[in-house]
Amino acid sequence: MKMNYHLRSDRKFKKSWLALLILIAIIFVLTISSPVQSLLGSTLQYVGYPFWQAKVFVSQRASYLGALWHSRLKLAEDNKLLRKELTKLNLALKEKSLIEEENRNLKTLLERGALKEGIPALVLARPPQTFYDVLIIDVGRDAELQGGEIVYSESVVLGRVEEIYAKTAKVKLYSSSAMETQAFVGRVHLPVLVKGRGGGNFEARLPQEAPIEEGDFVTIVGDPTRLLGQVEAIEGSPTGSFKRILLRYPINLSEIQWVAVERR
Repeated sequence: MKMNYHLRSDRKFKKSWLALLILIAIIFVLTISSPVQSLLGSTLQYVGYPFWQAKVFVSQRASYLGALWHSRLKLAEDNKLLRKELTKLNLALKEKSLIEEENRNLKTLLERGALKEGIPALVLARPPQTFYDVLIIDVGRDAELQGGEIVYSESVVLGRVEEIYAKTAKVKLYSSSAMETQAFVGRVHLPVLVKGRGGGNFEARLPQEAPIEEGDFVTIVGDPTRLLGQVEAIEGSPTGSFKRILLRYPINLSEIQWVAVERR
């Protein structure tokens, strides 16, 4: 009885191995056959195509984004360089414009003969940059200035050299507060004492009957061709003995670039 059981078990085991070998053989034959290979290849391509396509899309998108980021970085760098070059160009243009303006002003002085007997000087500082109606010019002891020289711009007398330094000098304008200057006013050249009021302004007192009108010019004593100021307003009353004459430089002090200093 026990022997019969072992015989049946051996037979079942042998049948199982035989069936497994037959199945492996069938799968091998089917695998190497062309129709099966074609079917499997088609199936793999059908199943794998979306993944392959996604891989290509991601790869292309990553490459595009990388190129775009690099392009933006390069564009920002180029933009920065262009801004620097533009700033340099603007500065160069401004410098060129300033030089041309200075040359025009100097040429004007030369053409009008303002520098025939004077030393040309560049104005380094002027009101309102300076206090108390003062000019700072770029000549001093190097130009053999001694002090007291008259300074003028074109035909307008501005003031006198007050302090001298190595390469600069300070010019005190006639319009400085309380500064007194002898002058002539009006068409009949009435003598008048002109007092500075600051800010390029003057004042004077004349008899009520003096023939003075707004717009009349004031010239300095000693040189009737040099203007000191122009009558801007007249204050007085018919019953008063004197009238107050308000004067002003006929040029804008803040726009003066070049002046001439008389030679001694």
